[in-house]
Amino acid sequence: MQKFVMPSAPSYFIRPSLPVYVVPAVHTNVRRELPKDVLFIIHDTAGNDSRQELLDGPRQVSVHYLVGRYDGRPDPLVIKYMSEFKSYSNGAGYGSLGGVTNGINPNAVQFELEYGTRDSATIDAYCAVIGQSMRVW
Repeated sequence: MQKFVMPSAPSYFIRPSLPVYVVPAVHTNVRRELPKDVLFIIHDTAGNDSRQELLDGPRQVSVHYLVGRYDGRPDPLVIKYMSEFKSYSNGAGYGSLGGVTNGINPNAVQFELEYGTRDSATIDAYCAVIGQSMRVW
């Protein structure tokens, strides 16, 4: 198992006060083509610290982004586990929705809000991450 290690510096910023830290997940899938209609899957986690599970946990669950508060930091953290354009995650399971019949995961960008950190600043950061992703699609 690969131990979750927070990078010492952010990879980029969504806005000046909202850094994004890239930590490549183990359980990713290569997008063979971009989805015609992309789905934005908005989840919350079942626990208070899902960083390790989403990195390489035994259930092989993954997402594109995780937003939460960790390690006593005053501000929310945004962790990006994979590229929305090059990879798809294993977070939404199998199934169909409308005209999407080849599974939800290959057609989705997935976001997780850490369950135990639902304060207004964290929710604002979560919405900013989703909004930024929607703008680029």
